[in-house]
Amino acid sequence: MIGNFVAGSALSRQVHRTVLIISVALAVAMPLFLLLGQTPVGGAILLIVWGLSYGGVPWAPRPG
Repeated sequence: MIGNFVAGSALSRQVHRTVLIISVALAVAMPLFLLLGQTPVGGAILLIVWGLSYGGVPWAPRPG
């Protein structure tokens, strides 16, 4: 839910930058699970990053 609110607010101001950040965060978080997801702390941090990024995906196609 937090990702929805943050992305919706950011998309109303800077569409291209927000979509780029969402895309990069999703693209980086998944491969990093192989390296950092071995520990509970690393996995939790990456899961939070991924979840916040993924929460913004529904808003990306329809800014404003």
